[in-house]
Amino acid sequence: LRAAAASGAARAVAEGRLERAHAGARLAFYLATASQLAYPLAPRASPDAILGRFSYPTFSGSRYVALGGGETERALTRGLAARAAGELAEARRCFTEARRLAPRAYMPELLLGETEEDPTLSIEALTRASELNPRSCYAPYLLGLRLGLTGAADQAAAAFQRARALAPTFGAAQQRLGELAEAAGRESEAAELYEEAALQNASLALPVVRLAAAATRAGRVDKAVALLEKTLEADGEYWLTNLAIGTAYVEQRRFHEARVHLARALDGADDRAAVLAELARVEIGLGNLDAARALLAEERDAPNA
Repeated sequence: LRAAAASGAARAVAEGRLERAHAGARLAFYLATASQLAYPLAPRASPDAILGRFSYPTFSGSRYVALGGGETERALTRGLAARAAGELAEARRCFTEARRLAPRAYMPELLLGETEEDPTLSIEALTRASELNPRSCYAPYLLGLRLGLTGAADQAAAAFQRARALAPTFGAAQQRLGELAEAAGRESEAAELYEEAALQNASLALPVVRLAAAATRAGRVDKAVALLEKTLEADGEYWLTNLAIGTAYVEQRRFHEARVHLARALDGADDRAAVLAELARVEIGLGNLDAARALLAEERDAPNA
């Protein structure tokens, strides 16, 4: 087995990995990139002469030059650092500078569209990112999100469909399409899309939560619990999964188990009011009416109420 593995690896390298067979394609890529950036090409001195003249660092054990980032990369790095610090105006300035330096590069447009607070400017940047890199699934996905926020459901669906076609295993596009179908009242279509999202990307909890919610509404609580318990094995801390399974346990009158998961959900909940309401149902089911009243009072004061 070891001999066969080594032989197969050597054969794969000889057939597809040797540089000589790919030199033409690599040269074409460099020429096309240089043309897009308006970078002048001219005969160069030998690698030894370049290294000797400029003293560029090299990677250990090789003669490959470690050039580091250029102006565009530095502008993007500064923008990402500014965005992480919450300095959105500075981040936009850096990404705009990167766009000026590399007008044919899609990454400045993608990051600018992701950061831009003005919906129109964001959509314009993400549209350009999709055009500049037609193979990117993330650009049309982000574009779909922004279009959805503006109420352009049909355009958002088209963007998500493009992301889905480019990267079916991404899964997030199917989830968003399912949400659009659910909002439009197409329950069976939404369920199919959520199932596809969950099958394509098992790490996505949200489509499973949506499926479980639909099963609960249809009175199929056992199915909802089975779906959610499996998802909890992969990510037991996600608040929405814990809320959903806590709600399902309440329907099954498994109040003590429901309380455990709802308490977990409350720790990181985006919607505390929804979790507090379910916890109140738990306490009512257990006969703790004073605790239920306190939770309902807290629910009324919660920011998401």
